Amino acid sequence: MRAVKRFNTFYWVEIVWVRAGLSLAQKLVEELEADEKTRKRLAKLLVSEAVSESELRLAIINAVLRNVATEEDIANHVVVQL
Repeated sequence: MRAVKRFNTFYWVEIVWVRAGLSLAQKLVEELEADEKTRKRLAKLLVSEAVSESELRLAIINAVLRNVATEEDIANHVVVQL
């Protein structure tokens, strides 16, 4: 951490990554890939937030429905398992 600034009752912390060439998003992805506990915690936070917002919930439902197979899709796609 490089600096801490006080603004009213809020403290802003500026974090600096030493690894050159990595964006904030890339570093975040690497951190989440390396830490399963934190990754699961973030997923729970995002899911709980998503289901509480009606517009976001509707967007998720619509995205899932676009990928649902119809009876015709299933009838046309015969899979033989041995």
